[in-house]
Amino acid sequence: QFLDRVIAHSALGWVGCANELNAAYAADGYARIKGAGALLTTVMQSSSASVGVLQALSSTGAITFGNAVPMIMGQNIGSCTTALLSSVGANKSARRTAMVHLYFNVIGSVVFLVLFYTLNSIFHFSMMGEPVDRVRIALVHTGFNLAATAFMLPLSGFLEKLANWTIPDSAAEQ
Repeated sequence: QFLDRVIAHSALGWVGCANELNAAYAADGYARIKGAGALLTTVMQSSSASVGVLQALSSTGAITFGNAVPMIMGQNIGSCTTALLSSVGANKSARRTAMVHLYFNVIGSVVFLVLFYTLNSIFHFSMMGEPVDRVRIALVHTGFNLAATAFMLPLSGFLEKLANWTIPDSAAEQ
């Protein structure tokens, strides 16, 4: 049913990969939706482009707010793939920088989702089952990035230590 609506929508003829997206939305659990967002962003190598695809898909009315939130978090995590791939074969500082980017998005997404779903369990957000629109997708994406930056900025020393632990100095450098 979801795929039929996507294919029938004239504005979405260019999307092409609807079967993979349909499988992600049909699957139980937000982790799979988050993974679909990460995979889409990995393939496109741009969270902004994959957010644009999500916005286009939202015009069908088939994407709920509850499905869009973990997809957006996955898109942010997927944006790390480009930096991680670029750091292969690069110097230690470049690899550490890519790891900080990954940790920033993973930790930020986990904290955001735990907070969001905790608040939802208390206040029962009415918009969770409603179709999401383009503006709400943009607001969640921007809001997450601003909130994650505000949350993680004081933890920059921790992120640096985590990156140094992940990519340690060689014995010769110590």
